[in-house]
Amino acid sequence: MVVRRIQAQKVASQWLPLLIWMAAIFLVSNQGKQELPSFGLWDTLAKKGGHFAAYMILALLAHRAASQSQRPYLWAALITALYALTDEFHQTFVPSRQGSLIDVIIDCAGGAAALVTHYRWQRRLRGQPR
Repeated sequence: MVVRRIQAQKVASQWLPLLIWMAAIFLVSNQGKQELPSFGLWDTLAKKGGHFAAYMILALLAHRAASQSQRPYLWAALITALYALTDEFHQTFVPSRQGSLIDVIIDCAGGAAALVTHYRWQRRLRGQPR
């Protein structure tokens, strides 16, 4: 019984941050354009940069959640890409919003950048050659 509780707590501590971050992305995506802040001349850069950064975090949380699997980087990349696709699809149902393939590409690029950086950092910490 105690072992199961410890295992459940470990699974929750790995997956719960990812699920909370996914919910945060969903809530922002669920807002109409008029509800989002405007950054003037920097609006496009700020919003696309926000996509990139949000999915960097998502990918790292997905990697953490999948860390017990044999291929955590693959799982993290798949989770990130699938969530990017479903999030943009979700936006097609939000008034004044639209889904964008460009945003999916930016989201996936953010996730890939985070995972590649993490992989290289981990190799460096272990003293493995590039």
